[in-house]
Amino acid sequence: MSNKAENNIGLNINVGHVINYNFLYSNEEEKIGLVIDIKKDRNFYAMIYVLSNNEIDVIPYNIITYKVI
Repeated sequence: MSNKAENNIGLNINVGHVINYNFLYSNEEEKIGLVIDIKKDRNFYAMIYVLSNNEIDVIPYNIITYKVI
């Protein structure tokens, strides 16, 4: 059993978590944001809505790397 809390679709992140994230194979710098919503998606498993720099980024779950802060 995992020590991390899981939401109802099986991810290790939940609404309210602050995450450090970046897209796979990207040359961009990592970003930090607050998870404000998570919605199930058929193409990317889930879409994560993150508040970062006063903007809402919609991030496909299966093409990012992240760490919960």
